[in-house]
Amino acid sequence: PPAQRDLCRALAALVGDGSAAIADVASAMGKPRSSDLSVARNELIKKGLLYAPERGLLAFTVPGMHRFVVQQP
Repeated sequence: PPAQRDLCRALAALVGDGSAAIADVASAMGKPRSSDLSVARNELIKKGLLYAPERGLLAFTVPGMHRFVVQQP
């Protein structure tokens, strides 16, 4: 879905193989609140693509995933 794809793209642009604050991802997507991403975030975590290494942080589960995401049209 578009919301999940947009979240992945924003995260990939911000972090590479690291993690980013969900508030920073929301800001990069033009969302006023990080809670606006909660549904997409939770679905991506359920799919095993993302995880939360700490409260308020988000990262890809697979090393190098950011490169794959950035290369997608």
